[in-house]
Amino acid sequence: MKKDYSINRYIFILLLLFMKISIYGQTLEEMINRKIREVKADVGVAIIINSKDTLAINNEHNYPMLSTYKVHQAMKVVDYLREKSVPLTKEIEIPASQLKSNTYSPLQQKYPSGVTLPVSEILRYSLQLSDNNACDILFSIAGGPMVVNRYLESIGVHDCNVAYTEDEMRQDINRAYDNWTTPLEGARVLEKLFCGIEIGDDQYSSFIKEILYNSKTGEKRIPCLLPKDILKIAHKTGTGPKKEDGSILGVNDIGFIELPNGKHYSIAIFIKDSYEDMQRNELLIAEISEIVFNSLK
Repeated sequence: MKKDYSINRYIFILLLLFMKISIYGQTLEEMINRKIREVKADVGVAIIINSKDTLAINNEHNYPMLSTYKVHQAMKVVDYLREKSVPLTKEIEIPASQLKSNTYSPLQQKYPSGVTLPVSEILRYSLQLSDNNACDILFSIAGGPMVVNRYLESIGVHDCNVAYTEDEMRQDINRAYDNWTTPLEGARVLEKLFCGIEIGDDQYSSFIKEILYNSKTGEKRIPCLLPKDILKIAHKTGTGPKKEDGSILGVNDIGFIELPNGKHYSIAIFIKDSYEDMQRNELLIAEISEIVFNSLK
């Protein structure tokens, strides 16, 4: 009888713990959903905590990656360099013809007549400054969008698609919708990079991570409301243009955050077809980021 009581008590405690975890998860989800309902936009969010616990909101929708796909592409570039034993110091000649002036490009502004740079510097321009010309130069090294797609498939990233270069998207903004991801897959890519899942952790991967920890874009997004003095924050933004109907095609940020207590989490926030202004879209990303952090600290 006493044994049965102990077993029942143990089961009861487990049930209470399960209920607590479930309620906690629903509370976090509801807090995020409450924020999402404040805006006129399609918003998707995904969080992976310590590489195992996940929460995904509107994950059945596909979202334009925009410049967040520069992370995916960079992973393929360094995979190619690793495979061919090519150092990051390998110099690449960049003619003026590859430096288009009708796109966002600090690289073109600095070197309008062309330049020779190491691959490492081109990666910095693409990831740290979100330079579109640098991105397309890296596509020429990697072998093009379809090669990047095949690489992503090979490391288990399936719910996304890389179809067009930056220049091709500039020519037709609707092509951005063909460069899509689910929110969860956006977070999962960062897990594979920062946790060494399926791709390893070497000088090539470490270099990409170092660049993302020192991102120069999106300060009003994922990092904005977080205590940056005690956290390590790596992230990559993506931003689309305003469409004819007045909506903004997309405002995104994906990030990897390390907490002082040893925990870490990946977070992906995608906003598409938003009728809010840029300030409100960025504030929403910052607020969702803060909600997630406060639930884990």
